[in-house]
Amino acid sequence: MKKILILDDIDVNILLLKYIIKDIFKDIEESVKIIEADGDIEFFQKYEEDIDLFFLDINMPGKRNGLDLLKHLIVTGVKKPIIMQTAYLEYNNIVMDIGATDIIHKPYDRLEIRTMLNKYLFD
Repeated sequence: MKKILILDDIDVNILLLKYIIKDIFKDIEESVKIIEADGDIEFFQKYEEDIDLFFLDINMPGKRNGLDLLKHLIVTGVKKPIIMQTAYLEYNNIVMDIGATDIIHKPYDRLEIRTMLNKYLFD
């Protein structure tokens, strides 16, 4: 079973990404557990070693944002793929320079997500 963590402050984005991921896993007959997170560092410290792939939203007003959590994961030495998600193109170079594995732009594209899942979980 693969474990994927999704961090986003907008419930609709979480639901949509979960739906797409579960649908893709159904197609490839693999099981998946999706964990939702809210930006709490203690939560990440508890689960970060068990996660196979991270989807982190960059911009989360009023909460610890995905950039902070990306930095935390890099500093603590997590070696799992970290995919940053955003609607803003100006973050591309920033997140890659910090150490993100990849970036996906909103609105979500099912084919792009499938390609990333194949690349980072099954290659």
